[in-house]
Amino acid sequence: MFDRRVLALLLTGFFLFIGFLGMVTFLTYRLAAPPFNFSSAEIGWISCAGIAVLIAPFAGALSQKTGTCKIVLAGLGICLLSLQLMGWFPSIFLTSLGLLLLFLGVYTVQPLVFLMIGQSVSRESLGSASSMYILFCIGGGSLSSMFLSPVRQSYGWAGITIASSMALSASLLIMSVIALRE
Repeated sequence: MFDRRVLALLLTGFFLFIGFLGMVTFLTYRLAAPPFNFSSAEIGWISCAGIAVLIAPFAGALSQKTGTCKIVLAGLGICLLSLQLMGWFPSIFLTSLGLLLLFLGVYTVQPLVFLMIGQSVSRESLGSASSMYILFCIGGGSLSSMFLSPVRQSYGWAGITIASSMALSASLLIMSVIALRE
């Protein structure tokens, strides 16, 4: 964790999950309110976009052909685009598409960042590095609810969209610096 590259990758996961879980957590409230007024069953159907997690096994193979940093940067770009689709357009089609793209982007990026961490630490430290990465990701996602609740109360859905976009932008910035160094 005291290695700068490893810490940067841990922070990438931290900010990724703040943006991801922050937006997804508060999306339920948005869909239950006007203009959507969805029932819990309808919100559940929209959540089926999470099927995009099936992409994760293919992300590794694709990164071997294209390069890990390129795929991670593209995935983070997809995540940012998805937040804009969900955040600024009161369309169920664009919200569903945004959610699908968000899951697709996150579950492309997340395992590749984990792979990069594994390549950055000694074999003896791999278990600790794995645990730290999970802690940073889940911790970021958990903290996002605490951080974003007052944002939602003060600034509504627009505040959630901006704050989540800022968190994903932080991940993108960190990964851009790593990519430039490599």
